[in-house]
Amino acid sequence: MRKGQFTDAQEKILVGYFPEYIQKLDSGVRGLELTKWKQSVASKVMQMPEFSDLDCAKNPRPKWFAMIVRKYTNYYHQVYKKDHPEEPSALTIAKANPLLKFSSILSGRQVFAHDTHAIILAASRQRVADSGTNQAATYQLVLKVMWDALSSEEKAEWDAKAEDECGDVILNQKEFGTNIEEALRGLCQGGLVGDAEMLLFYAFREPGTGDLLAGTVHGHSIHNKARFGGEKLQETYGEPWFKFADNVIPKAAVNSSISISVDENGVVSFPCVDLETIPLADLRYVLVEYFDQCWVHKDSVSSEHRPIPWNKILADPSKFYDTQEFIFPLALKDPQTYSTFETLTMGQFLASGNASRPFCFKPEEHREQTQPLSTPAKTAVQAPVQTPIQSPVQTPVQSPVGPPPTPVVTNAVVSSPAPQHLPIPTSPDGPMGKGDKKGMHKRKR
Repeated sequence: MRKGQFTDAQEKILVGYFPEYIQKLDSGVRGLELTKWKQSVASKVMQMPEFSDLDCAKNPRPKWFAMIVRKYTNYYHQVYKKDHPEEPSALTIAKANPLLKFSSILSGRQVFAHDTHAIILAASRQRVADSGTNQAATYQLVLKVMWDALSSEEKAEWDAKAEDECGDVILNQKEFGTNIEEALRGLCQGGLVGDAEMLLFYAFREPGTGDLLAGTVHGHSIHNKARFGGEKLQETYGEPWFKFADNVIPKAAVNSSISISVDENGVVSFPCVDLETIPLADLRYVLVEYFDQCWVHKDSVSSEHRPIPWNKILADPSKFYDTQEFIFPLALKDPQTYSTFETLTMGQFLASGNASRPFCFKPEEHREQTQPLSTPAKTAVQAPVQTPIQSPVQTPVQSPVGPPPTPVVTNAVVSSPAPQHLPIPTSPDGPMGKGDKKGMHKRKR
């Protein structure tokens, strides 16, 4: 028996994916990731025997595929959103406040035109052949007629698809520098707020690697070319900004496949990792696992797992490990709280294998007998920041934002064997002044 577009058996299968779909919606999955999930479900169910009798004479398989995807999109807009009112989407906000124009933000009409391009083109060519009119103008006319013929529900579906597909964060990040420069120039020189001076500090993470990209963009009125901060901008404001952004912008949790080895005596060894290629998110995870195993095996054999008292260790390290033998380049604390710089430093130190023996916490029975020292664990004067793990640091145009505590010299690359440049053009001499747009500075997270 057929219920609407699908049979009862087909409907049962499609509805069976709703719990998983709702779970994804509840966890905040949106945009391209959600679209890929819907498409994977459509591909999977169309291979099932229950879907072998689809009427492909009436609708070709690609259209059935789109109808299955649309079923979940409709559920989101017609059911889920009514039960879960939420803040305006990024797409809605961007359209209402077009300060920055990203090419990945499209309207439903634009997505409709893209997906039905072949049909529109064929119809426009036929009309040109019949009337002899200009094809470009005819194409737009056919598009308008086809779009206007859609119902409000169908237009809403195309708008929803546009929203699902607007999440090309990588492309948006590449366009950000040029877009924000034009926006600040317009605000400072366009007269909307009068003559103005603006300085924007920005930072965001690359989706694939978690690298922190940070920098500044100046906006000047037509009367000024002097830049706030001068030569001290990097040192005075840039480094504190980078540190702040690195701490507050979430770092994605990564489950690394790297294992920590423990011998028969409970000695934990830091794994052999390629510091030139391992993502920083994975390195942070390795640090967490390494110290966790050191804590579990502190009594020579695996003991009952209890959380590591990181706050107590930070306050009185000598009570928990031999601070005379194990001298770290920075304070030992929860690796999940380490900044980019601290993660690099600790990872390089442990991977170097320079310690006389593998690190270990003091056994439980020896801990209370140890008299705490009056000073915390020693910190090496120089941290191994000269060769950061993997990842290239963007060559700054001028005084880019860099991480503390080691100032980054203007126009220098810190150990960058294969520099990667975010394609943001350098500002020419002009109303904003030479080099007003700062180059992005990049550090692994």
